[in-house]
Amino acid sequence: MALSLFLAIFVSCEEDNSKDSPLTNFVGLQAFANVEIAAGTSSTVEGKVYASNTSTSDRTFTLIVDETTTTIDAENYTVPTTVTIPAGSREGSFQVAITAIDLGTSGKEIHIGLAIQADTNMAVVSDIGALNVLDGAASTQFVIKASELCTLNKVLIEISTDSYGSETTWELYDQDLNIVANGMSIR
Repeated sequence: MALSLFLAIFVSCEEDNSKDSPLTNFVGLQAFANVEIAAGTSSTVEGKVYASNTSTSDRTFTLIVDETTTTIDAENYTVPTTVTIPAGSREGSFQVAITAIDLGTSGKEIHIGLAIQADTNMAVVSDIGALNVLDGAASTQFVIKASELCTLNKVLIEISTDSYGSETTWELYDQDLNIVANGMSIR
């Protein structure tokens, strides 16, 4: 017993190089937010940015809207150009304003990424453009799903499938035979 304890204590004598890892100084975004907005009105959604470490000075990062995956019309939302993490904190926040025009009850999305200047000595967790990528370290994008507030009865559709659920599709029609909801590839 004494011999095995002695070996466990002295086996791990290597130098700790964890400060050299890119995972020790990174920044990423909150992953997801849902919001329902009454038709023709506006709402504000708070987004968060998180850093792995604190700093003695404020850190400012650029917010980027991914226009290739964003489905809300650009004139119906406002995203600030930057977000700041205050000195001594590991978290900052920003406000996204959305106007409910043509959102539908299924909703539309805004995809927001993050960029930083090279001189900040931080790695960015992001998918957008040619930014640095740290897969799995934090959220790659902040996705806001905004939908029109449904003032009618909501419906939950539950479909039980066999092993081939990915081959299943469904459609829901109103009284005039217009499709009001549909889905594909049930897992």
